[in-house]
Amino acid sequence: WRWSAHDHGNVGNGDERRRAALKILIVASWFPSPAAPVSGTFIAEQARALANRHDVTVFALETAAPNAPTTRRVDLSGTYRVIRAEIRPGKHLHTLRCALEVAREIRSGGYDLVHAHVTLPGGIVAVLAGLCTGRPVVITEHRSPFSAFMQTAGDRMKVRFALGRAAAVGTVSFAARKLTCTAPRF
Repeated sequence: WRWSAHDHGNVGNGDERRRAALKILIVASWFPSPAAPVSGTFIAEQARALANRHDVTVFALETAAPNAPTTRRVDLSGTYRVIRAEIRPGKHLHTLRCALEVAREIRSGGYDLVHAHVTLPGGIVAVLAGLCTGRPVVITEHRSPFSAFMQTAGDRMKVRFALGRAAAVGTVSFAARKLTCTAPRF
C-alpha cells in the first residue's frame, strides 16, 4: 500500500503543495499516565504538534503486572485521542493479542499511517498490525543501548522482523542509527 496525493483528493485541484489531513496512529511504548507523568512526554508533544494538521490517535502500550486483568480505555486530551492498552513484556502470545487490537483500531479508524516509537514492544506490535491491514508502518528508535534488545533469541527475531518489514526506520541520533542499522534484517 502506498500513500499518494491522489488518495486524499489533492490531484488536479491546482494546489499540489496543500495536503489533506492524514489519519495517523501512533503506537507508543511509553506515554504519560497518572502513574508515570513524565514517561514519553516527547511522544505527547509530537502528537499535539501533528494534531494541528492531522487526525491523531495514540495507542499507548502500558506495562501490566503479570497476573493483572487486561484493560483498555480511551482518553481525550483535547487535541488527540489516547487508547491505553496493557502489554506483558516478553509474552509472545500477548504481543500478538496487542497487535490484533491495534489492527482492529487501524481498520475501524481508517488510518493512513502507523508510527511506532521504539522497536520493542511498539515496533513489533505496529508492524504485525500493519501487515494485517496493509498500512505502512514507520518506526522511530530512541534507545542507544540497542544491544539490550538482543539478549534472547526471541527478542532478536522480533527486532529483525520489525526492522525488516517497516516501511521506514528512523533514529534520534547517529549513534542510535549505527547500532540500529547493524541489527541483521530478513
